[in-house]
Order: sequence, then C-alpha cells, then structure tokens
Amino acid sequence: SFSIKDNQSVKTLLDDMEIEHDDELTVRRKVNISGKNSIFINDHSSKLKRLSVLGEWLIDLHGQHAQQFLLRPATHVDYLDQFANLKDTVQQFQDLYRLLRQKQQEKEALEQSAAERARNIDFIQFQIEEIEKAGFTAEEVTQLDEELRVLTYGEQIVETLTPIAQWHTVEQSPLNSISATLGPLESLLKVAPDLKELAAEIKSGLISLQEAAAGIDQYLNNLDIDPNRLEAVNERLAELDRLKRKYGQTLDDIDSFKVEQARKLTNIEKQDINYLELENEIVGLIEQVAERGAE
Repeated sequence: SFSIKDNQSVKTLLDDMEIEHDDELTVRRKVNISGKNSIFINDHSSKLKRLSVLGEWLIDLHGQHAQQFLLRPATHVDYLDQFANLKDTVQQFQDLYRLLRQKQQEKEALEQSAAERARNIDFIQFQIEEIEKAGFTAEEVTQLDEELRVLTYGEQIVETLTPIAQWHTVEQSPLNSISATLGPLESLLKVAPDLKELAAEIKSGLISLQEAAAGIDQYLNNLDIDPNRLEAVNERLAELDRLKRKYGQTLDDIDSFKVEQARKLTNIEKQDINYLELENEIVGLIEQVAERGAE
C-alpha cells in the first residue's frame, strides 16, 4: 500500500488507466502454483507493463552500477514542478506552446506553397477570362449552326428555289398553266355544275402556289450568301470547339467549369487572408507563451 496524497504524477497515471483512486494505492500480485500470475491495482485487474510504468513513480531502487530513475536528468524538472505545485501552470504553458508550434507549421506550409498558389491564381484567372472573353450563349450557338447550314448549302438552295421564285415572271410556269386551264374549266360549270367544288379547289391551290412562290422570292431576296460571313461563322464555331476540348463537351459544361474555377480562386485567395490571420495569431501566442514561461 502506498500513500499517494501528494503524488500527483501517480494520480494522473491512474486517471489515464481509468483506475479509481483516492489518497491510497494498493497493489496486489497473486502467484499460482501453476505459474500463472495475476496483478491488481486498487482491485482492478492489470498487466505487468502498466504496473512497471506505475512502479517507477512509487519506488526508486538504488544499487551499485545501476542506472536509477532518480538519477535521470530528464525527470528532475518533474520533481521541481511537483515540489512547487506548478502542474496546472506547466500544463497551460505546454498547451500554449503546442498550439504555437502548430500555427507556426501552418504558416511555414503556406509560405512554401506561396509560389504554387501564385501560379494557380494566374492560370485559373486565364481560364476564366478566356471563357468570359469568348462570351458564347446558347442562342448564339443555335444561330451559328443555322447560319452555317444555310451558308454551306447556299448555292444549292439558290439553284433549287430560283425557278420557283420565277413562276410569276416566266411564261412557261405552273402558275400560267393552271391559270390557262382554270378559265375553260369555270366556263364548263354552266353545263356541269358538279365541277364547281373541284374548280374551287384548283383555284384555291393556284392561290396557295402564288403565295408560296412569292414567299420563296422574298426568302431569296433576304438570303445573303456571303463567303466572308461563312469564314467568320467557321472561325467562331472553331473557337467554341477549342473551348470544348479544354473545358467541357457542351456549353453548359464550360459554364460549370468556369463557376468551379471561380470557387477555387476564391479559396486560394482566402489562404492569403489566412496567412495574415496566422501571423497575428502567432504574435499573440508568442506573448502568452512568454508570460507563462516567465511565470
């Protein structure tokens, strides 16, 4: 049995081992004939290794040529702190110092990666600016695709539609042929009134064809097959293809990439703010550690 009333080190060890205690410590060892041993610390079953650690704070053996616990310089400061009742103050100092070292290491890590962060900022800003400068929208892409089709097949479109647009002006046209037959057909209505409905349909069809021919003529008048415009459309779509190869398969993917890069840029820039905060925090911790150290 040991009195541990003033032995704070032992009490701390017992707390770490989750062994209940008061001001007295009892150690029992049971040795069986079979050779099996049992160790109990305050009636808690324990292992030899834990007893050995605890024993160093309970008993000091002195013998010739032996390296004794009492003679270890590393333990002398513990004796002094215990004698002066400085356990709490020392613990506060250690906690502050440990936090100071942690913050200093964080600062060192930020300093080491400063050049890399600068490179990342430049690269991300370049990517964002490239996407924003291109300024593609879904409406423009749709319009470019339509223009490309028209400009690419412009010659074929003109060749196909021009004869229809000329129905109003050429003598031998479907409109003149139908008109020529419509007069005699209407004169037959007096003797064959059953043809009235069919004649009306032909006349209606003639009007529809006239309107269609006029519409196609207007379409051709508005059609601008400009080789320079075709080149400009191709260049614009080629620029979109370059962006797709770099940043995403679709315009939505490119926009999502830009948003993600903007988020990364914000986080990287925050690290510079964190660096200044760390510097201020370290200055305060150094002062606190110095005060505790002096105490």
